[in-house]
Parts: sequence; structure tokens; C-alpha cells
Amino acid sequence: MEYKWFAEKLEDAIKWGELFYHDRGVQTFYVVTASIPIAIVQEMFSQDKLDNIGKAICVSEEFLDQVKPIKVLRVRRRRK
Repeated sequence: MEYKWFAEKLEDAIKWGELFYHDRGVQTFYVVTASIPIAIVQEMFSQDKLDNIGKAICVSEEFLDQVKPIKVLRVRRRRK
């Protein structure tokens, strides 16, 4: 990918995670909390309501090495 989307809120990232791969029976997914320099956040494209979920920014490949993972959260998909 040339770009990667990042949710601004943990709750929104979990909502996106719950949307992916549900049709393949995947019950567990991971959300990575990361630090992104504010200068990059201010320069990147953003959407206030991406996929009708929440605010997210789109970081281009050339800046991805400046995104620093902080914590990984394992999430079990809620049964509907």
C-alpha cells in the first residue's frame, strides 16, 4: 500500500477491526496504538467520518517509518 489509514480514537479503530474479515470467521484481531508526530498529522489527508465511523488520517508510505508503535491490543470480535 502507498498509504495507511489511522483512526484517531481507539473505539473507532475497534469498530473498523470488527468490520474486517468477519465473513472469513476471524474472531480475533489486533489494534496497534501508535505515536505520530503532529507535523505529519497536520500535513496528511484526513476524513472526519471515514466509512461513517470516525475521524482518521491517511499517512503516505514515505512517512510510515515515523509512526512509532506503542502498544498492541488483542480484541475478540463481539458475537451478533
